[in-house]
Amino acid sequence: MTRRLGIRAVAVLLAGGLVLAACGGGDDDATPEQIEAFCATTTPFITSFESLKEINQGAVPPSIEQAKLEILDFIATLRTLLEAAPPPIEEDAAQVSEVVDATETRVEEATSADGLSEELQATVADDSDSILSDFAPIQEYAEENCGVEPGG
Repeated sequence: MTRRLGIRAVAVLLAGGLVLAACGGGDDDATPEQIEAFCATTTPFITSFESLKEINQGAVPPSIEQAKLEILDFIATLRTLLEAAPPPIEEDAAQVSEVVDATETRVEEATSADGLSEELQATVADDSDSILSDFAPIQEYAEENCGVEPGG
């Protein structure tokens, strides 16, 4: 149960609960190519997020190795999304990236399910306000320019 809470906490707080709807739109501060590149990262991000949610909601909790792989895969797709951030959200993406780096280190260092959950919960507890406030502009940008909408 503790392990599942840790996976859910990192997924929900880092992901900001994005769900892909479609891609399109525009912004005056970014080129169409920058927007297209950013929007292209939302599909793999959402796929990884959904996979993490499925494991979290599964009847059988994942092994520590499986949980770590899923979380690290999610972090990698989140990092790709953040690296593709166009100028209007670059600073927000950089701030979220710092938290992502800390989370990745904690996940890699965890040696047990309880340890993994404790590390993730520590990250979330330490950085949850920052994660949510820094990710909000990224989510808003994705909603406006890529057809991404809030989900759960």
